[in-house]
Amino acid sequence: MTELSFLVTLVLVLAVIAGLPHGAFDVYIANRLGFWRTQGQLVNWLIGYTLAALAIVGLWLLAPAISLGLFLLISALHFGRDHYPQQSLYALCLGFIILGLPLLVEPLLVASIFSHILVPESQAQAVVTLFQGLAIIGSLVILAEVLLHFNKRKSTFLLLMLLLAAAVLFHPLVYFALFFALSHSPNHLREQWQRLNTPQKQQAPWVILALTVVPILAAVAVLFYSSLTWDSKLLSVIFIGIAALTVPHMFLLELEYRATCQES
Repeated sequence: MTELSFLVTLVLVLAVIAGLPHGAFDVYIANRLGFWRTQGQLVNWLIGYTLAALAIVGLWLLAPAISLGLFLLISALHFGRDHYPQQSLYALCLGFIILGLPLLVEPLLVASIFSHILVPESQAQAVVTLFQGLAIIGSLVILAEVLLHFNKRKSTFLLLMLLLAAAVLFHPLVYFALFFALSHSPNHLREQWQRLNTPQKQQAPWVILALTVVPILAAVAVLFYSSLTWDSKLLSVIFIGIAALTVPHMFLLELEYRATCQES
């Protein structure tokens, strides 16, 4: 893999930092789901959440290819929920498109990126091939659904066109950064902010600040002490770090989606 350019590195890092705050709402989601009510229960929940994140890191170090595949699969469902919050099949298919477009446009480059996050080259290529196929299947399903319900799916159609253009025009990492920072994270922040009560809205900025700074400091420490090359260190910290932080986040949101479906 060629070295990451300064622009690609800058966009990726800034996008991840911009996206970190949306995970800070997990404290309030867990509260709504009944995981904690008292300060003591909150501490226990935070410890459990942290241990889950560390377990994800451990699994990635032991089985990077399997971890990458599962992470992409869970992420596909999670990203697709932005447009299909109560339709899991369509959400998964849309997610396959979102994650799969760069793999269809730049398969060798994406496989090389995967190989820099501890995944052996042959297995990285296998993951790319698998998700290329899933992206094609997802495209057929979502295009049919959008065309059948075009009046209410205009925003989804627009998203698909913008994603296709971004996949063609930009480096895969910039594509991911733009989607994460400009589409997914703002949607989540807006939705979760609306669900907070007044006291929570008053304290939320401080909670978000704290839960954003801590992962950044941890990432800096890993970058400083790691013996990998700079590109490998940066990509490993970003991808494995995102997986560690967002897999528990995504499972928590799935529980909330299911609870919402049962209420309705």
